[in-house]
Amino acid sequence: MNFNFLMMSQKKIYFNNFIHHIKLFSDKNELEIYCQHTPILFFSKNIFIKIYTNRYQYFYINTGFLEFKFNKLILLIDKLIKFNSFNKEKYLLKKKKVFNKLKNTCIYKNTKKFLKLNLKFKNYNNFLYFYKKNKKILK
Repeated sequence: MNFNFLMMSQKKIYFNNFIHHIKLFSDKNELEIYCQHTPILFFSKNIFIKIYTNRYQYFYINTGFLEFKFNKLILLIDKLIKFNSFNKEKYLLKKKKVFNKLKNTCIYKNTKKFLKLNLKFKNYNNFLYFYKKNKKILK
């Protein structure tokens, strides 16, 4: 059985289709929703979404407000990034390695610069940008 899924921001509708199931996960928790799910309402930050229609689609959302009732899922979002594929474990491992390397270097240790970077890494986009830019330094 399928249910309707609508993903939209204030400016645009990104996704409006029937899906089989959806999986939402962040660093700390995850939620999977199927047809006839209990009504739910929540707000979350830094969400990764895996949608199954005929094939899997992957998205990253900065902030989102989700409501599910009467077999209709509505997700109001701020920013959206679409992926071809995504591996949660690989991302968390990379993030942990980068933080460990930064903590061990003298440049960033106990400075305001490291604190600023720490705040920036809460956003997946900023983390990827920093990682790609400083790949040689971090290896």
